[in-house]
Amino acid sequence: MTIGPGGAVLVAGMSIVALVLLPRLFRACGALIRRLRERVPRRHRPVVLTVLLLISGCLALGALQCIGLGASFARFNSLDLLPRVLELAVTRELGSRAAGASGTLITLVMLDGSARAAAPEPSPEFLRQVVFAGVVTVLLYAPACTLILLGALIAWHSWFGQAPGAFFIVLEEAFAWDDLITGVIQSAVHAVILIAVLLGGRRLWTSTNWSLGSKVATVVAVSVAVRFCEWASSW
Repeated sequence: MTIGPGGAVLVAGMSIVALVLLPRLFRACGALIRRLRERVPRRHRPVVLTVLLLISGCLALGALQCIGLGASFARFNSLDLLPRVLELAVTRELGSRAAGASGTLITLVMLDGSARAAAPEPSPEFLRQVVFAGVVTVLLYAPACTLILLGALIAWHSWFGQAPGAFFIVLEEAFAWDDLITGVIQSAVHAVILIAVLLGGRRLWTSTNWSLGSKVATVVAVSVAVRFCEWASSW
């Protein structure tokens, strides 16, 4: 596939615009970070940063899913089916996984911050944090689905040049309660697994000898191992 002279001019123009705007964008992001550091207490900054990263990650996930799947649909002139597939994938699987990952990361950051700010938390406080983690994981399902679909909508409009209204119309037509119920149940399963992991590894999650990065890496390694076992059992 060739882009032609017009496409080459367009790419060159977009590259120049990007080079001009990127320094301003970086300065604006730096100013935003400085304002957040001034207004947000130090002990809450890791949680706020984690939430911002998770929001960006959900948006990026939706955009990448839309672009990756849309390339195949566009090849066969069937882009109108893309929102249906995205709605099914997000509500049944991606939303619950994003909620589980978000709840896990937020909880790890909070537990690590509490352990480093004071003496080890008493048992009732730790149990309340664990229960909070499970509840938050389920509640994050709806925001996760919304953010992923919003990222997909942005890619649908900016990458494929499709009207946003058509995206919403197809989503409304494809919506099914059984997909939503399936996603909520999966989020509840993730919440139960998270509670079990937190209770089983309490000394690790509240330890000050392990860095936050090491704790997150441990959770990622366990998640990858579980996914590999699921993949192996399907063969």
